[in-house]
Amino acid sequence: MLQDVWALISAWARPLGILAIFFGPRILGYAVRYLRGGHAHHSHLPRPPPTPPLSRTAKTILALHALYAFSALLSPPFDVFTSHSLSTACPKEALRAAVLSDVGLDPRTPAPAPEDIATSEAPAIETLLARLALPESRASYARWGHAAFVPCSWCRDDTDYAAAAAPSILAPYLSQLLLLGLLSFAAVSGAGARLRADKWAALAGWGTLALAATEYAVRWSWDVTPPRDKSDTITLSSLVGVVRPFALFGVTAAYLLAPARLSQKAATQAATVSALEAALNASRLTSLAHGAVARSPALARHAFERGQLRARAEAGAKKDEAVLAAAQGAGLFAGADHVPQSREGARAWVTGEWRKVVKSDD
Repeated sequence: MLQDVWALISAWARPLGILAIFFGPRILGYAVRYLRGGHAHHSHLPRPPPTPPLSRTAKTILALHALYAFSALLSPPFDVFTSHSLSTACPKEALRAAVLSDVGLDPRTPAPAPEDIATSEAPAIETLLARLALPESRASYARWGHAAFVPCSWCRDDTDYAAAAAPSILAPYLSQLLLLGLLSFAAVSGAGARLRADKWAALAGWGTLALAATEYAVRWSWDVTPPRDKSDTITLSSLVGVVRPFALFGVTAAYLLAPARLSQKAATQAATVSALEAALNASRLTSLAHGAVARSPALARHAFERGQLRARAEAGAKKDEAVLAAAQGAGLFAGADHVPQSREGARAWVTGEWRKVVKSDD
């Protein structure tokens, strides 16, 4: 099964890579524009504000992450069986000849006795070959990988190897979490960093942890019994080492490119808060202006004169029959009760609008 999966990946790696280079940016642009609101064009509701664009730094990080994923496909992690095109069921003599030839030693050199390994020409290689002579050791090697198997001389079963493999398995996922945290800063990913973090950071973080748990579950439960077909040269660890970078790149791409617009309710609330803040600032400026007028005799005299002119103009307007008729036609007041009527109308309008704001918060 692993051989079939690897053959499929190898067969399509180069053509898909070429197609991704030429057509990937255009297809990705169409997809991003669609996800960011193209499907809501025919909605009768007003469209929320668009997601702020990514910064150049975020685009560079995304491109480097994609290159890293493809580099893992072209140069997978070292595996003594996969690198030499050998099955985990190959004879130990064939494995020994391939490994010794790779390091420049005579492949016909006989295996030393266990007590002579420490004084041999290549003690580390001889120790590895001696351990891989056992079928159960080959299964552990295929399951947990070269980086966990070689230094763990004290490991006896899968529980030991699972503990020894934790740093090499979890390091990419911890790096991914650090990258997501870095992308939540506006200096890195642009003006929409906070909005994107509020909407997608938790999902991306839990998704990364779920991928780590899935990798552990696959390594633990996958059947790594040496295959009868000795042409199957792909180990589980090699396959996981290729798939993992693409899965983490998918998390980064989804986090950066998924739409992060405010909902209609949140946009309305933000606009209301902005309007209230503007009104508060205007009130403060008015208070400061009144204070400045009160402290300056010239400004106070000028304000007093303007107030008298305004009062005379208002008194004249109240006696103007044309103005009174227009105001009554607009429903601003009824007869001589124009002042109380205007205040009550304004109070009712402010109360109604405030209740709408409080209700939207609920």
